[in-house]
Amino acid sequence: MAGAAYLMMGAQAHADATQKAKAQSQAVKELAESQRLMGAAFRESRCHER
Repeated sequence: MAGAAYLMMGAQAHADATQKAKAQSQAVKELAESQRLMGAAFRESRCHER
């Protein structure tokens, strides 16, 4: 019985870690896209200054 509880706790910890990793991956993708857009906006604004 204790072995089953241990396996369930391990499975839950793995699921939690997987969910956290997916959330971090999505956050990194969103940050990269935000930085790309900010860079494009900056280049566009510099183009109009000339």
